[in-house]
Amino acid sequence: SSAMLDNLLGEHFILFKPRDIVSGDFYWVNEQQDHFYVAAADCTGHGVPGAFMSMLGMTLMNEIVNKNPSIDPDQLLNELRRQIILTLHQKGDPGAARDGMDLVVCKINKNRQKMQFAGANNPLYLIRDSELTEYKTDKMPVSIHDVMKPFAGHESDLQTNDAVYLFSDGYADQFGGPDNKKLKYRAFKQLLLSNYSGDMRTQGIMLDQAFEKWKGEFQQIDDVVVIGMKF
Repeated sequence: SSAMLDNLLGEHFILFKPRDIVSGDFYWVNEQQDHFYVAAADCTGHGVPGAFMSMLGMTLMNEIVNKNPSIDPDQLLNELRRQIILTLHQKGDPGAARDGMDLVVCKINKNRQKMQFAGANNPLYLIRDSELTEYKTDKMPVSIHDVMKPFAGHESDLQTNDAVYLFSDGYADQFGGPDNKKLKYRAFKQLLLSNYSGDMRTQGIMLDQAFEKWKGEFQQIDDVVVIGMKF
């Protein structure tokens, strides 16, 4: 609910733009005693197939965290991958489906002084004093894959006015502009930096307007989710 999001995330925005009526991108929040989890995920596919994967991902993440309320993000991803492979009977056979998801998940203390996070393919951005730091994550999905090493955990202290962004690839991959090319991550970063000083609600509106202006008359090619939090 918006009340829970306001209480946990504080000043924030969630830009959620499904390509179809239902979405293969999702955002997820789970509250525990002295911390909370927040994630932005991009499942294989979009529309109805993507939505089924979203439902599976959210259900499994809730089950994992409710059984182990203090689990760290890297272990959460390891267990989520194990259960997705088990649930979808993934064997890694040639030509077989490898449905899964890319995501970033954060574990944040309620005093907002420390953040732990882990990711599958998608990075995390932190803007501090008008400088953007990109934290790269593991280059493998949460599903069966040729390389399946344990996910790496990361940690960062949080300072007043730090802004953290979680997102799928849908925003940067959108085609548009005068030459119908991808927006790309460089332009996405510039948009975040140019609006960083404003309040989070305004940032979300500006990102939405910039996306629609770039897309113009072209079709939206993928689901979009961007989460911004200011501490």
